[in-house]
Amino acid sequence: MRARYVGFRLAWTVFAAWLFVTALFLFLALTPDPNEAVVGWLAAQNGGHEAAVEAQAAYREARGRNRPLWDRYVGWLVAFLTLEFGHSFSYGTSVNAVLARTIPRTLAYVVPGVLVSAALSVAVGTVAALRGGISDAAGRLLGYVCLCLPAFVAGEALVLVTRRTDTPLDALVGYAIDLPLTAPSNLLALAPAAAILGINLFGAQVLWVRTESREIAAREFVKTLRANGVARRRVYRHVVRNAASPLLALVVSEVLVVLFVTVYVVEIVLGVPGVGTASYTGFLDRDVGLVLTTVSLLVVTALTANLLQDLASSALDPRVAGGGERR
Repeated sequence: MRARYVGFRLAWTVFAAWLFVTALFLFLALTPDPNEAVVGWLAAQNGGHEAAVEAQAAYREARGRNRPLWDRYVGWLVAFLTLEFGHSFSYGTSVNAVLARTIPRTLAYVVPGVLVSAALSVAVGTVAALRGGISDAAGRLLGYVCLCLPAFVAGEALVLVTRRTDTPLDALVGYAIDLPLTAPSNLLALAPAAAILGINLFGAQVLWVRTESREIAAREFVKTLRANGVARRRVYRHVVRNAASPLLALVVSEVLVVLFVTVYVVEIVLGVPGVGTASYTGFLDRDVGLVLTTVSLLVVTALTANLLQDLASSALDPRVAGGGERR
């Protein structure tokens, strides 16, 4: 049964990735390119109608839009599978080179933000659920406040504060692309992105951890542990262990939301030159190769994370793979 479950999940992940990549390609290939009209208009200012037609034809040829749709699709699919993503017109270099620069910058704030928010949410949510009273109320309030704080509002507020005050806070905004990622000033500039991302994640996670922990705390084995005078720390450990499977699903689902929403918002608002900024630039410039690659990689990463989460959940709770119900 477990082998069938793993095989089904692998097949579904591959199919979902192919379906999304194909849909994204068709959307970009079949919709008009607004930049083509701009190119024609600029050329017409100097050379008239004929110059505009020639400029638009050259623009289409440079981007491969004059090739048959099927030929372009097969070429893109082969390039994606072989990790040769072509040339980026926005950056004037290969898409691989763009990814090599931008992915480490994004990971530099996403990984700490995810790990710290997960650890804090488990600790705060578990304590709030098991202690109750003021601790529970404070945990819920903190979760709702963090959950309701829009990333773009926090980012814009930080930008406004740092730009209007001549203080050390200026170092928190402004990533220097001419310096290495590990430069102290760049690491400091990534700190607000990690904080804003972590706050949004913490808000959703702490509420879910609290709810799941309260459900487990009401079970007989927890009541028995408490009645026998087991140390509070050991009780917490048993509760977290039993909540591991649903909490793992939550962490993965929240990370997926981050990949598709917060990364774009945080990077654009704070000026972090990461994958989100590169993808957004590609959309503005209609850089098909760059857009297809960045968005597809995010989707494939999300699907892979979801697959690993399902496999981990089935390992923690064999009933998941067998289709059994949780009790």
